This record gives sequence, C-alpha cells and structure tokens, in this order.
Amino acid sequence: MRDDLDKFCAQKIDVEELASAYPSCACEQADSPVGSVGRIMPQELLRLFLTSPSHLRVRKPADLNKRKFRPTDLTRAYKVGLSIVRLEHASEEELTYTAKQLNDIQVNANGDKGGLVGAVDFPVEAVRTCSPPHVPMCAHETPLDYREPTNYLRPSHGDVVNSKAGMTDEEQKASREVIYNQIIKQGVVKNIEDVKDFDMSEFIPKAAM
Repeated sequence: MRDDLDKFCAQKIDVEELASAYPSCACEQADSPVGSVGRIMPQELLRLFLTSPSHLRVRKPADLNKRKFRPTDLTRAYKVGLSIVRLEHASEEELTYTAKQLNDIQVNANGDKGGLVGAVDFPVEAVRTCSPPHVPMCAHETPLDYREPTNYLRPSHGDVVNSKAGMTDEEQKASREVIYNQIIKQGVVKNIEDVKDFDMSEFIPKAAM
C-alpha cells in the first residue's frame, strides 16, 4: 500500500482511486517510509489548519471572529485528501514551517486576504469511527517535503481520506455531517490566539490587521 500512498502524495491518484484499491478501511496497513514518525495510532491528536479564504474569507479584523469550520470543509477528504499535522510528533519548527507553507499558498493566490485564521485539534477516533450506515475515514501517515540528508521537512504530515469508493453525493454528505459533528464534540476549534505550541500570529491575513 505504501506505493499507492506515495502516488497519492504525488497527486498521481486521487482519493477515489485509493479507496477503490483498498475497499476496506486501510488504516495502519502500509509500511512506514524511512524518516517518518510511524503509522497514525489510536488516540493521536491531529490538527487541521484553517485558512483564508478556503475556510473563512477575511476582509476586515472582525471577520476573524466568525465561524471558521463547517461540514463542507471536509469535502477535500473525498477528493484530494485533508492535510493534517500529528501534534504528538510535530516540533515547533515543523508547525511553523507547515503554517508558512500554507500561508504562502493563500497569500500568493489571494493577496492581503490570504493567511491562517485558526486550527481544529481533534483525536483520530473522531474520523476513524462512526456508526453504520455512515462511512468512517482513513487517517494515513503521508510525510512531505523530502530533503537529503535531513529526510522529511514535514515528517508529521498525514492525510484524512474517505475509505469507500463509489459513494453518492448524498451518502458523502450524510457521512460528512456525522464526522463533522464528532470532530466538534471530541475536538476544539481554536482561534489564532488559542494556539499555544507555536506563534501563529505572524500568519494572520493582512486584511485582518
């Protein structure tokens, strides 16, 4: 399975193709690449960074107080994967590097409106488990930005992806709502000032300053 995850990271296959190849949830079945921190284990805490304008369109300072996280924000898990950081393994340096990568993408595309607006921290069980007929998601280790001789610059990167191919839009929406509610119940949506493990303030959209 590691070969297919590598293809997924290289955007050579999408979530649907990955799910088709592994019709049962394939969590923890792949070998770990050298330099990774290992498979995503039960009870790990994951972080989804929230950005502007992808999650919240920021035009003025007051916009930072608006709702940042919605069920539709999980849509990427059914298409290209939902990027997360594994907090038990990520150093302050890696968190800062990851935030800068995301910030640069948004700023380059959206100017002063681009940046980071917060984060969602949640246990992996919030996405890996749900009651039938709803479909859980897989959480895979997918370290990024390999550089010799230091190995990965983002060794704690992971992807949350849908685990079942061929779902209708209605089925996806229903399962997405269930998993969103589990994330909200079990996790925490954080404003920038609530993130304490690194300085996130430097990535606030300029439009909010």
